Amino acid sequence: MTSNPFRRKTAVLFSVLAIISSVLACSMPGASAPTPTNPVSAAGTSAAQTAVFQLTQSAVVPTQPPLATATLQASSTPLPPTQTPSVTPVPCNRAEFVSDVNYPDKTSVLPATSFTKTWRLQNTGSCAWNSGYTVIYVQGDRMSAPDSVPVTGGSVASGAQVDVSVPLVAPAVPGTYRGDFMLRAPDGTRFGIGPGGNSVFWVEIVVPAPTSTPTPTVTPTFLLIPSLIITIGP
Repeated sequence: MTSNPFRRKTAVLFSVLAIISSVLACSMPGASAPTPTNPVSAAGTSAAQTAVFQLTQSAVVPTQPPLATATLQASSTPLPPTQTPSVTPVPCNRAEFVSDVNYPDKTSVLPATSFTKTWRLQNTGSCAWNSGYTVIYVQGDRMSAPDSVPVTGGSVASGAQVDVSVPLVAPAVPGTYRGDFMLRAPDGTRFGIGPGGNSVFWVEIVVPAPTSTPTPTVTPTFLLIPSLIITIGP
């Protein structure tokens, strides 16, 4: 069976305290004359006092267990980059085709016939259109189109729609004809339809071949007149 260290320390403490009490009693007033100090006894007393101090410190101050420290470990997974939405600026001049108001593609037009083609366009740019904006012929079959025609006589705000028209004349020769057109700003900038504002819009017609007129068939009519024969005797 193992002895308890605390009990052993307590017994020693009481023994030392008894020795100190005896020493103090001898040094109090009214006590008998001092006797010569024995060096060995004095050394024992000093050692006893030191032992009492150490035992008192051991008994009063309990041993604290070491505090656990948490270690933070850095994550090796990188954070995703912050996405910044990009804003695409809207160009000043841009259009979008909405519909053919008349003469859709492959419409039949008689040879040498005058007609007016009309498109419905939308202003998808940031600038309003005024009378300085025009429709111009670009390429293909011109069909007697003028150099330019005003888009509007007023103003077409951004996002609004407008009907633009061009007078044309169908060719005299039968066939399929297409003419491409674009818009032009007052400063001379040419623009069109589509996301980039650089595509053409067009008119496409078919001039039919003339049909032959059948010649009527004439059937001759014969009129039979019976003969009258008269005989005269001698």
